[in-house]
Amino acid sequence: MKTINYWLAATGITCALALSSGNLAAQTNQNQRPNMRGMDWQNMDPKEMQRIMQERMMDMYRDRLEVTDDAEWKIISERLGKVTQARMETFADSMGMGGFGGPGGGGRGFQSMFGEPSAESQALQKAIDAKAPTAEIKEKLAKVREQRKQKQANLARTQEELRKVLSPRQEATAVLMGLLD
Repeated sequence: MKTINYWLAATGITCALALSSGNLAAQTNQNQRPNMRGMDWQNMDPKEMQRIMQERMMDMYRDRLEVTDDAEWKIISERLGKVTQARMETFADSMGMGGFGGPGGGGRGFQSMFGEPSAESQALQKAIDAKAPTAEIKEKLAKVREQRKQKQANLARTQEELRKVLSPRQEATAVLMGLLD
């Protein structure tokens, strides 16, 4: 269920960014930002796309959390960056291989924007593709589950660190934005 929530959150953010590109383009002269509408998204390097989206998300988070003080934002943004990175790591693993794009990586451009699946997930996918014996699949599946538990624990830690520096109002906003559980 959490995977679905992550997917919906990422899709929502992506859609919001795409739909707001007209507004962002109109603000380009005022904010010295690149014109998002004229960008070649299909041929853009996934890392560059990720960087641009990250900048836009951080700007949106700062606005929504109503942070006006630069010193306060520095602390919040560092922790917020760790939360979003931890979310992407948990999300990347669930998107890959047999998920979006399937074996052979049909959706590699979009998926690589969120990161590569873990070595454990790749090994499990190879075992599935090779129709490996049940015992081997169970062994690799156990490793994937353990690795995902570790990523979830890391996400929970980063969320708790973020929560510590937010006001109750900011925390409530962060929960509604899907940053905190």
